[in-house]
Amino acid sequence: MRLQEILIEADRTMVQGPHPSTVVFADLAGFTVLTQEIGDAPAAERAAEFEALAHEVAVAKGGRLIKALGDGVMLLFGDAPSAAEAAIHLAAGASTLPPARIGLATGVIVPRDGDVFGRTVNMAARICAKARTNEVLVCEVTRAVIENAVPGAFTFAALDPVELKGFSAPVELYQTRALRPIAFGWQTTGDTPAHVSPTM
Repeated sequence: MRLQEILIEADRTMVQGPHPSTVVFADLAGFTVLTQEIGDAPAAERAAEFEALAHEVAVAKGGRLIKALGDGVMLLFGDAPSAAEAAIHLAAGASTLPPARIGLATGVIVPRDGDVFGRTVNMAARICAKARTNEVLVCEVTRAVIENAVPGAFTFAALDPVELKGFSAPVELYQTRALRPIAFGWQTTGDTPAHVSPTM
């Protein structure tokens, strides 16, 4: 099926316009337990460290941090491959942070007062909630856009369709990993990306 047909079939209202955006939601798994174990102040420091890492990763790939959400963040990117790269790098995280879980959705957004709204945003948040630790999940639209833009750069393992709150039909999700570093200084080693020095 051609990319445009996939986009239309996935949701006509979700991907209107020539340049859909990709929204990334990420949060730290087990943060409530962590807070109980190490205390509020140290846990807040971990959340701040995660926010700083997310900002760094987003800017490096041409995106931006929209807002922090306690132990989570919302990022926005103009293209899906950059969003996926950033998400995989963010999932690798830092040694001092709990593992993250991340969801991506691509489509139309409604910007307002520095924030963004819409079904794409809602879907990314719901997908994030379905992800396991150190897992990056994307919707069908995001997968199709990435494979059209950079064929062979990522792998996509299809999961069983899931019910997402607020969406009438089951949504197809894909576990995403990178096959090769594109421009961000990381490569995959088994299940988790490992950071390496960028090559010039």
